[in-house]
Amino acid sequence: MNILDIIDVAFMQNVQDFFAKTMGMALLSIDDNGPLVQPSNFTDLCAKFTIGSSLGCEQCKDCQNKWAKASAEKNEALIFKCCTGLTSFAIPIILEGRHMASVLGGQVLTEPPNEEQFRQTAKELNINEDEYIAEVSKIKIVSTEEIKTIAKTLHLVTNSISAVAYANLQLAKFGIDYKMPRNIAMEEWFFSNCENISRPITTREFEVLKLIVLGKSNTEI
Repeated sequence: MNILDIIDVAFMQNVQDFFAKTMGMALLSIDDNGPLVQPSNFTDLCAKFTIGSSLGCEQCKDCQNKWAKASAEKNEALIFKCCTGLTSFAIPIILEGRHMASVLGGQVLTEPPNEEQFRQTAKELNINEDEYIAEVSKIKIVSTEEIKTIAKTLHLVTNSISAVAYANLQLAKFGIDYKMPRNIAMEEWFFSNCENISRPITTREFEVLKLIVLGKSNTEI
């Protein structure tokens, strides 16, 4: 069984897209075989330049796998600097002790960029330095604390959604037409902390986020 046996791929894509847009960061869901859905809100620095380089693409995959594994071993969200120097995070999705998938996010900076460092990266990846630096200048600067809050939120939401979906799947196998109730603990945490979302979101974005937390399906939303 893999995560897509539990969660509809379209729903996973929509949830990922929503959080990427709301939090203003890149997101990607992967398992041991690679990406599960399309990347959300990737920067051009990564999508066009780093991943566009064969060496950069390989380094990026190795980095993703390394931190996905590390976060799974600790069963917690981990903040790290990727191979190009951007700050990212890895979140494990674990069901019954088994690592099912990981959510990788970020592609931001926590301080103004070191131009010399990024020029060196461009040289190593055989990328035009000036074009690379131009893209670096567009990267969002976010505090470490904000990144930790976002990672913690996503860790809670993704694992709660997965746990409820898994429980419903198990019930269906026994012919039981019953849906596990939504995660009350997650709802309480969300409604206690939703005021602290730093990026202003629209009324509809908040409504969709609330429905996700309430365990509604993609069709219901």
